[in-house]
Amino acid sequence: MQKLDNVLVDDKGEISLLNTHGYTSLQLSGQHAHGMVELDQKLCALLKKKFDFEFVTAGNTLTASNIAKTSFFENLPSKPFYIDPGDTVSARRHLLNPSVCYHCFDYYSRKYQKSTQLLCSVAKCFRNEESSRFDPYRLCEFTMREFVVIGEPKQVNGIGTNIFNCVTEFINNLVPVKSVNACDSFMGGNVEVLKKVQKALALKQELVFQTNLGPVSTASVNWHKKTMASKYIQREEIESCCIAIGLERLYLGTLRYAH
Repeated sequence: MQKLDNVLVDDKGEISLLNTHGYTSLQLSGQHAHGMVELDQKLCALLKKKFDFEFVTAGNTLTASNIAKTSFFENLPSKPFYIDPGDTVSARRHLLNPSVCYHCFDYYSRKYQKSTQLLCSVAKCFRNEESSRFDPYRLCEFTMREFVVIGEPKQVNGIGTNIFNCVTEFINNLVPVKSVNACDSFMGGNVEVLKKVQKALALKQELVFQTNLGPVSTASVNWHKKTMASKYIQREEIESCCIAIGLERLYLGTLRYAH
């Protein structure tokens, strides 16, 4: 038996953690792979009973032109993973997903334009973050479930709040979490100024649980206001928010607190 932050791993090797050249990756197999998928299915089934959302598939790649609209390349502190480094035309280059919501914004802009919609998707996400620490919670590749609300501001606020409350209740029944204000660099504008604004206006909340390696965020809500949707849809009264759940982190959290 070995331990990953008090998570017991059996000798079948169904949880493998690798750190290669500073990039940490996690592989689940057997009962653990099934357990993570089942956790996601239970969450979606619970929310589907309460909310009318549309499932949208998301690939593992995006075109640079898709996310350049949001000033992504100026804001993100780490470099994206490009899959076609030889292409000199930046707008048509492809990169691995940094987040799922960009697929939903692109889909909404092509199909809806005017109505308020709740979209749901899941995909692998990739972060170009090197670390010498062997950390099962800080991965260069992970699975993210997202619920994205786009449309009329008051409806976005109401639906987003209700979803996040349901997600919080669901997770709290499995892992003891607390909600904290946070900030990130995924929204358009001046990064440092935006981070201060995000915290001051509570535009991002994270659900955090404690580990031996420090606090770990397993889910969050981002209130984008006009900074994201307005870059895809030319309409005055349009806002968005996204509720994101890191599935590997959540599953490891359930193992940690089960012992």
